[in-house]
Order: sequence, then C-alpha cells, then structure tokens
Amino acid sequence: MKVILLKIKADAGRKCVNKDLAGGLGTATWVGDSFRARIFERVKKSNVVLPELSIAYLAAIFKKFGWKVKVVEEMENFSEKADLVLAPSSIVDCRRELTVVSDLKEKGYHVGVYGTFATSVPEFFLNKADFVIKGEPEAGALKIASENFLPK
Repeated sequence: MKVILLKIKADAGRKCVNKDLAGGLGTATWVGDSFRARIFERVKKSNVVLPELSIAYLAAIFKKFGWKVKVVEEMENFSEKADLVLAPSSIVDCRRELTVVSDLKEKGYHVGVYGTFATSVPEFFLNKADFVIKGEPEAGALKIASENFLPK
C-alpha cells in the first residue's frame, strides 16, 4: 500500500507561518508596515523554517509496516497513485488546507486530516475529507498501517 504525506505550504502573503508551533495550532508573524518591519518579516520568512515533525514520525510508522511513503509539498499537476493521502491541519492556514483536501477528494484520493486543529474542530474538515484522526496522529497511523485499514 502507498501513503502520501502532505506538507501544505502556507498561503500567508507577507506573514511567516510555522505550523508546528503553539501546540500544533501554528503561528503567523506579522510585524507591521514600516520598512524595518517588512525587512524583519522577509528575513524571518525566508530563514526560519521549522519542519512539521509529525510527518517524519508518520513516515517511520508507515515504512515499518511495509507501506510505500512519499512526502509531497505541492499538489499542482499531481497525478501519482496512492491508497491514502494524509494532510496536516493548523488554525493559521486551515482554509488553504481545506481547499487542498477538497481538491484531492475531487481527484479521487482517499484523504485523512490530522493535527491539533482537526482534533479540536473535526467538523471543519469532515465535509471534505474522508476522515479525521482525532488525538495523536501517530496512534491513528499505527492502526491504519498495521491493519492496512482505510478509515471512512
């Protein structure tokens, strides 16, 4: 079986978005409109990159049970086959994440959403996604990977 783990790039304009901060809800930094503020924002946005650690944990779990794993950052012109696509959630970029999930469903993918925001407000995603992993995503991934189980 094959799983695609998404790294959804934030649609935040000038803001520096780090989705793995604030307990998994994410943060967005906007300093102001002055020249100095814009320089600070640009430097932070281009130099402070914090990866979403849960993606590495999920990849390790799926690989342990023999799944093929692919981590994908952008879904434009994407047509790769997979049994499952897992998307992270954050409060700072939830609308963009919902759009990506919706687009994937329209293309016929089986899509799940995980993370603190999806756990707190699962109904935000359930109209578009096939399922939401509530709680720790590693526990959900362990069940899916070990049982070759695709939740609905």
